[in-house]
Amino acid sequence: MDTKKPSPSGVTFDARTSELGVVYSPPPGVCDSECVDCGSQYRSIQSQGARQLVYGDVYSEAEAREICALYAKDIREDLEFLRSKISSHGNTIINRWKKKSRDKRSTDLQKAYPQIFPQQWTAPRIQYEHGNATWRERPEFHQALLLPFLNLEVLTDDPFKLLSLLHYRTKFEPQDWVSFDLRQTTSSWESGGVRVDFADCCVVLHGANYGKVVSWNTEQAHRWDIAGFPRGKLILEAQQILLQFLRKTVEQLLNGIDREGSADKWAELEASHFRRSVGSESWSAFSNEAFSAPIFDVSRLVESSQVRLAEAEDHLWLLQTDPEYFQDAIKNGSQGRIFKINDPQPWNRSIAINIWAEPLERVFMWRSIAEEVEHLKVQYMAFRDQVHIGERLPPKLERAFGSLELLLINILNRSTKHLLSLLPRMVAFHDLYCIDYSQPGDIIASLRDKDHGNDQAIVLHRPIILVFIATWFGSREPNGI
Repeated sequence: MDTKKPSPSGVTFDARTSELGVVYSPPPGVCDSECVDCGSQYRSIQSQGARQLVYGDVYSEAEAREICALYAKDIREDLEFLRSKISSHGNTIINRWKKKSRDKRSTDLQKAYPQIFPQQWTAPRIQYEHGNATWRERPEFHQALLLPFLNLEVLTDDPFKLLSLLHYRTKFEPQDWVSFDLRQTTSSWESGGVRVDFADCCVVLHGANYGKVVSWNTEQAHRWDIAGFPRGKLILEAQQILLQFLRKTVEQLLNGIDREGSADKWAELEASHFRRSVGSESWSAFSNEAFSAPIFDVSRLVESSQVRLAEAEDHLWLLQTDPEYFQDAIKNGSQGRIFKINDPQPWNRSIAINIWAEPLERVFMWRSIAEEVEHLKVQYMAFRDQVHIGERLPPKLERAFGSLELLLINILNRSTKHLLSLLPRMVAFHDLYCIDYSQPGDIIASLRDKDHGNDQAIVLHRPIILVFIATWFGSREPNGI
């Protein structure tokens, strides 16, 4: 076992802070900085030029092995405990949690996890409330950015959220959650929001060897069967923190219970897929990912794409056949348009584009998505028996996934490219802006600071803007889908 710490590869100077930092090279075999997968597991020497992207602690292989083994041990033990208690006291857990008031739920959650973030949309809120906070200046946000979906607002408003989180985290293995947990830290990895430590080894993220430290293997790392220690440690740490929080919460709920109970109510909730909870999950799988099953359901993708395509086609058909529907569309499209006062010609052109071009584009977009998803399903059904953890996908299935991913990334990038500049044109945000028509040929929109305060206050009091920001920044990252 190698007990020698990695040697530095040099020093870097941050001109912004006038500070020196020690940099470390990725292990031999790691691709260059253009490789998205490798760049998501180890930081290049060039990227470490920024102070917030310099590694924190540096570990030998022996130390890395000990750290990961401890995380894996805690994860296994907490899972065993939670599964046992759900099986024997599922009804009690449900009854006691549902009976608690919102304030009592908040108190219990903070007792189980004192560092829990108070509100949802954690990362954008931290950015706007505390500037570009990094792990060096604001280390107290490290855990919040590891688990941005874990917050008081969501868990206290809807009692079923905690129950669904508890259910899906215990029903599925930690390896099933790796992809989701990885995505939660993408923006913080890029910005330096979380503390990242270094060791020139990798962590196994599947199977019986989950959490074991091994040497770098490019092919396995590209499949994320293993992850470079800097990123792999973050995944294990996030899972350990979450399961420890769930365990402490369950221990509080079962305090004073000696006799074994039953879990038939838990089974009923499981059969309903925890759909009694309120909120956005009925229309948005994206916002409810943390409280849903982490499985790939190609049939659901096909169904969703077909439904969206049918909605787009119906909208376009009604525009052409129903005069009242067409008039309502013009009325709705007219609200918030910034050309109206200045120049009728751009105004009319804008309405025409909004009424016809956008619905046509939406039909073509969803038709392309539906075709790619259907093709993926055909390939998946043909090769699903040949899909094994730790092995490469069959080539045809791999290409089908790649084609769909590329299509979705291009659509998302194109759709969000001008998202923030479109806010002044939207009815929900039009009142926040002052429109200046004084410059010929130019329309300038600026925030009404006098009436609404600075952009920080506006963002924090309009949660939908936080959603836009999260979507916009997520679309900048190739693995953000």
